This record gives sequence, C-alpha cells and structure tokens, in this order.
Amino acid sequence: MKLLYVLISSEADFYCEQALISMMSAKYHMPRCRIALLVDEATERYLAKKHSLINEYIDEKKIVNVNKEFSSMRKSRWLKTSMRNLIDGDFLYIDVDTVFAGPIDENLFSSDVMGVLDANMPIKMHPMKEFIIDNLKKLQFGNCLDFHINSGVLYFKDSPVAHSFAEIWHKRWEESCSKGIIVDQPALHQAIIDSGEILKLLPDYMNAQFGRNINTLADGIILHYYSSWANDSVYTPAFKFLQKEWLQEFRNNPKSESSKKIIYNPKKAFDTNSIIMGQNFDIFFHSKLGHKFASLRMSTNNADIRLFQFLEWQNEFVSKLYYKIIKFFYPIKKILK
Repeated sequence: MKLLYVLISSEADFYCEQALISMMSAKYHMPRCRIALLVDEATERYLAKKHSLINEYIDEKKIVNVNKEFSSMRKSRWLKTSMRNLIDGDFLYIDVDTVFAGPIDENLFSSDVMGVLDANMPIKMHPMKEFIIDNLKKLQFGNCLDFHINSGVLYFKDSPVAHSFAEIWHKRWEESCSKGIIVDQPALHQAIIDSGEILKLLPDYMNAQFGRNINTLADGIILHYYSSWANDSVYTPAFKFLQKEWLQEFRNNPKSESSKKIIYNPKKAFDTNSIIMGQNFDIFFHSKLGHKFASLRMSTNNADIRLFQFLEWQNEFVSKLYYKIIKFFYPIKKILK
C-alpha cells in the first residue's frame, strides 16, 4: 500500500513534525507500507538542513517546482490538487495532521476515487454548515447537503477515471483561488458533482475526525485532528499532537521512547484532565459571547486579565439586578401591547 503526503513546511511551523508523527505511526502499524512525499524546493532545503530523520521513513520523494509567489497554504493546495498527475500508481493520500491507530484493510479500496464525509456527518448536521454553504454560494458551486467530503484522506487509483477527476478538482480549485477561496474542499465538492459523483465513501474510521464527532475515536484507524485548531483556538488543545510545547520537545528529540509511546498509542495522547463537551456547551463555546469570555480568560494581556476579573466580580450583581427589573418589565410590556 502506498501512502502519500504533501508537505510545505519551515521552522516557523510544526507541519514537518506532524508529518513525521504520522509516518512513524504508519510504519509501526504497517511495516510493509510504502510512503511517498511531495514537497517544494524550499521545504526540501529545510528537510535537508533540519529533518534528516524523515528520510528514514520515506520510500519515494518528489520535489516539485511550485510558484514561489504563492503563500504556504496555496503551495500545499496546489500540490494536493495536482498530486494524482505527479505520482505513479494507486495511493492513499493522507494529511500530515493525522496519526495511525492501527493497520488499514486494503480490501476497502474498490473504487477509482474514495473519501470520507467531512466531520463524519452530512452537511445538514455539520457544526460549520453555514460556513460551508456560504463558500459554495460565493463560488457559485452546487450544494449537495448529504455529500461534502473531507480532503484529509483520499484514495486514488492510477486509472483514467481517477486522473480525469483529479484534473477537474485542480481546475475547480484554480477557479476557487481566483475568487479568493484557497481551501480545496469547495472545489472537491464541485468536482464530485461535475464527475457524476464517481467518488465513493470509505468508512468513517478511515478518517476519524474525532474533534467533530467523538463517536469515531473508539474505532478510528486514521485519526485526523485538524492542525488548524491549534492556531484558531483560544484554549490549549487536549491532544498532544496539537500542543506546541509537546511538538517542540518532539522536534528536539524525535527518537525519545516517551514520544514513541504516545505516537504508537494515539488514543491515549490526551491530557489527563481532558473533558468531553456536549452539544449544548459546544454551541455556547463557539458563540461570540462564549468565544470572547474564553479568549479573555486565556489571555496573558494585563488589560484582558483585568477585564475578565471585573466581569467575574460584577456577574452576581448584574444577574440579581436583571431578574429584579424583569419582574416589572414584563407587566409593563403587556399593558403597552
């Protein structure tokens, strides 16, 4: 089985470390798997200078000349949407922010192109439903509420059908970029529609996005933890591979036994004081109010800290005052009606 990674990285990020973690876990659970890597020239120079260890896990590497004017995100998406025509043979593409919890069953790969639903659920149940649909509307792409695919784990056969699909995806992505949307999933969504929905579904455990759907964690084989959450979050993620401090330790000593123990048992890679949020709390936490309170609570800025302390202090007073006033307000409102 060939596993393919796309990597654009530098010392300013931890994508290289996350890729190495995923490769180490893949080779541990599937010693006979072959790993291929697509990089640009700048990333290759960085690997040669700082990360020679990653070459021990790679069986095939291709260095591609990507437009130097592109941002890092755009470079990675260019490679990702071009990968089918850059690599020979069947392959399972995997994002770097993944880790293997067990071996994969190669008998699953029966179709030309295969993937898993984004967040392991239809769009109509997706917590980011409005954002997804808004992007599709901006691009004037079609909208199928039951079929939005996560591009973090995708299977491609080396077949004319798969090559044709990949070309459509890349063209739709270039169209998306021209309208200011660089992420690749809206283009993938439209490519599925354009191709007559040739993409078939893999089981959720092949791309267990447990941060969106905790039920996928128990059976997950490929755990997908969304590296973007570490940048967007106002709190410290509970998963080790999202924590900058842990990743820095791994960068300094990637061969340590303590690191290997966590990498080879990723379902135990959580902080001991982690909690699971229910849907109601999640809705509050992602509201503007909840997000603001959390950002103030976690801030190291003195003004933010004082504001949070003031809000805590006056919370009880405001609550009591509100409930006293509301007793008089409602009768007056009824009279005015």
